[in-house]
Amino acid sequence: DAVSTDGSLYIVSQSSPIFKISQINSSTTTLVNVMLGGSIITGSPAGSMIKPHLDRFLVSGSSRIADENTVYFSSINSLNTWPAANFFEIFAQSGERITCIGDPIFGNVPLYTDRSVRIITGSEYPDEELPGNINVRTVYEGIGCASHRSVKNMKNRQYFFSFGENKLVPGIYEFNGVSVKEKTKSIRRFMTDRVQNSTATLARAFIDNDKYCVAVATKGWPFTDTIICVDEGNRVVRFHSPFQIVGADVDNGEIWLLA
Repeated sequence: DAVSTDGSLYIVSQSSPIFKISQINSSTTTLVNVMLGGSIITGSPAGSMIKPHLDRFLVSGSSRIADENTVYFSSINSLNTWPAANFFEIFAQSGERITCIGDPIFGNVPLYTDRSVRIITGSEYPDEELPGNINVRTVYEGIGCASHRSVKNMKNRQYFFSFGENKLVPGIYEFNGVSVKEKTKSIRRFMTDRVQNSTATLARAFIDNDKYCVAVATKGWPFTDTIICVDEGNRVVRFHSPFQIVGADVDNGEIWLLA
């Protein structure tokens, strides 16, 4: 995952510190050379996801042993400073791991594992002087998020692709800040028979006007080959692509696929 701010790109990795890429300009009277410089941010955490929240940055999703359920937060307004004490952990079941940090909804940040939905509440992170009031509350046990890139907000709702209840009912789910709802119930048999839970982590989503759309892998395909869209009224549309879908976006009412 990565985030761009203050003219630099910050890339997170599951097993190494944050890598920073910045533009370096050198010029003469007639020529300007644009170069990129890279550096490791010493003391920064490893992780597979990064999100801004309350003028700080959150990183989680490390593959390091005992770090899979830790959320790290930076100093205020800084991606270059990560005090050693700036982290919190969630109490998780054996084998459970954080899989996604969602975008804020109603001022709170959803925090997903592969088996549950939690939410980060509060307005102040702790620092050297103040204890802060950040709290992590469990909203739903049994349903979690399969892919960080499947989470999108639409009309005060957060949609995501999940393994389903106890990892038995894969599909699109909706989180309204209070409860979780299955949105693909009408094609549940297709989801359970054809969608591969083993490749659910590849799911990636986009918003098409009033529809949430996600690319997933079906059985027999080693990559995301099918797009499923759902709207607020639970109307579902799906179509198959013969190409590997690695990215998608919407422009002027048209869906553009990177394959």
